[in-house]
Amino acid sequence: MSGRRSPPSSQPGTTSKPGPSGPGQVDYGYACKRLCSLTGSFLGNSSFTPHRGDWLSVVDQGLKALGVTAVFEEFSYGGLPSPLPYTFTPGCGEWTPGQIAQALEQFEATKRAVDESGEAPPLEPEVVDAVMQCLGWMRHAQERPGFGVIDFRS
Repeated sequence: MSGRRSPPSSQPGTTSKPGPSGPGQVDYGYACKRLCSLTGSFLGNSSFTPHRGDWLSVVDQGLKALGVTAVFEEFSYGGLPSPLPYTFTPGCGEWTPGQIAQALEQFEATKRAVDESGEAPPLEPEVVDAVMQCLGWMRHAQERPGFGVIDFRS
């Protein structure tokens, strides 16, 4: 199990991918959340709470504007880590170590291009803060081989 991040349990306005959830499958989600709280690190999420409407999509667009597509929409529409079955509650999204490495490479490439051109994509300050918080999570996970980032919403 990779190290994980667990934001507050109440995140109004989130969307989850639809799908069936059989008897006992909710237990997988809460068991995974508990394991992550014991083996991972809580990462600050002040740019994400309280959750505001389609905020995750706005942050995804900010990441995309900065050339980061490896983790695009993974928190908004993800699920429990494989091979765990889908559960509606708690909602969950994951960034794997491979996605994190690729996303950080993408960000660094964009940063070099911005440094050379002197022109950065226009982003609202709140979006920049949230994107930088995401990058901080990714760097934290990357410093721990095999760790990823996970988000729980219920």
